[in-house]
Amino acid sequence: MRHITVPVSFFLITILLLIISSCDARLFEGQCRKRPVPVITMFDLDKYLGEWYELEWYDDEYPTDDEYIKFTYTENGQNALKILLESRHANDNFRYESFKGHGLVSYPNDISLPGQLNTTYGTGVPKRVDYEILVTDYTTFSFVWDCRNVNGTHYNERFWYLARDAHQSERIPQVDYLLEKYFDQRYIRTTYHGPECMGMIGTRQSVVNFNSDCSSINMSKTIILTVLISFLAVSLSQHIVDHECPSRPVLSNFDLSRYLVGPWYEISRYEQYFERGCECGFAEYSLNDDGSVKVKNCCKRLPNTTLSCSIGKAVLSYPNSVPLEAKLSVAFRGEPNESNYWILDTDYDNFAIVYFCKPAKDDPSKSAEAFWLLSKTKVLGEEYQKKADDYYVGLWYEISRYENLDYEPDCDCITLKYTKDESGRVFVNNCCMVRGNTTEYCAQGIALLSRPNDNPLRGKLKVEFGTKVTAPNYSILATDYYNYALVYNCQKISRKESVESAWILARERRPVSSVRARINELIEKYLDPVYLYTQNPNECSS
Repeated sequence: MRHITVPVSFFLITILLLIISSCDARLFEGQCRKRPVPVITMFDLDKYLGEWYELEWYDDEYPTDDEYIKFTYTENGQNALKILLESRHANDNFRYESFKGHGLVSYPNDISLPGQLNTTYGTGVPKRVDYEILVTDYTTFSFVWDCRNVNGTHYNERFWYLARDAHQSERIPQVDYLLEKYFDQRYIRTTYHGPECMGMIGTRQSVVNFNSDCSSINMSKTIILTVLISFLAVSLSQHIVDHECPSRPVLSNFDLSRYLVGPWYEISRYEQYFERGCECGFAEYSLNDDGSVKVKNCCKRLPNTTLSCSIGKAVLSYPNSVPLEAKLSVAFRGEPNESNYWILDTDYDNFAIVYFCKPAKDDPSKSAEAFWLLSKTKVLGEEYQKKADDYYVGLWYEISRYENLDYEPDCDCITLKYTKDESGRVFVNNCCMVRGNTTEYCAQGIALLSRPNDNPLRGKLKVEFGTKVTAPNYSILATDYYNYALVYNCQKISRKESVESAWILARERRPVSSVRARINELIEKYLDPVYLYTQNPNECSS
């Protein structure tokens, strides 16, 4: 089965141009602060025109796969400029994409000529000052900043560190000072300008679904691997995910008295607004006279490492459940009335994995997640780290797929087993039953993180079965780790055609109705059911 699609519609391009002005913006609680330093004065637009490469930027709440970011500014009349933004998509074989925009000098009649621009992409009129040049020497580097308030409760802050040379070896001292003094180092990202960005790479894979430009899947929403210890996703205000809250089993037969013995040290977390600037966190629990739990949470507030503590109260969310569920309701103001502290796993003496999820305030189709990995010691032992980061490994059953032309011909009852060795390498064992007989065919491979140093770490892998893979070929678009996973790949093979692969995986050969319903939602959202082959589980022996 194969199909050809037309290029992206003008409507979609228009939407992209409208939203691109908000890219690279991180959402903070509160209102915009004063700019870190004043903008430059006596701005010379003519000297500023030309090519600029993005070297560093403030991480977006929703990570994108764009690399090789290049801005070209050209004259467009008095005090005006044309903008050409060029990029390549790392998860799509470094596919080239470009957008055109324009800008105006914000205050051309100001005698001080401040370095401020109004910019926009598309044909609209640039109305807002959204490009403030804090420092530049015109010939080597530029540091651009912007901030805007959102809904009276939050603000978006962004910056771009630009250079004339894409391979500038070291930060300019003035920029280094700004980034170290005024910005959170955890969310500063580096733009990749490697050799892959100079042209198309990779070879054709055998798949079934052809598409002109791989645009049918919004790959910028590729799931961030939340495999806890080393696979952490961080969002400054909340960790927002593009699906409803998953069904995560919590610990049963919970022993509250054993859990209260502490302290518990925070090893890692999803960032929350109330923990911003908090490091070296720990929690102490004790019983109150009324049977509730006294909660004392402490951390060192950066940058001066002042110890800060908050006192709260917790109760069992469902004290009459049998067996007793490890769910607590915690509050630091008033009485605890929301179940918001779920212990997924603990041995009481070494580690605890705590999680919570609720519908996002502004969009119930999305979820706000919280996570903490706790330890009885300040450094968690390796065996307990493994418990936390083994969420995706294990046995998966293939439920549906885009039928493959080469490496899955006449294959049914497919299983995929992932295992990790002591060094952290993940081995893949794919097995299937060949149609027409009971012969089992298996292939062994290895899965490598495509960009292991990214933070947050993205769910993009290079899976190799004997042949070295140069680009990511396994993108996890959605998973709850316990029940389902949607895996996708798209690779451009010519100017007019691309190839797609998709696999729906589940932990059970026959998923329960709620999991099946979630799988159907994912199919509806991401895939074309016409080209989807679904296995009959009754034909499989296990």
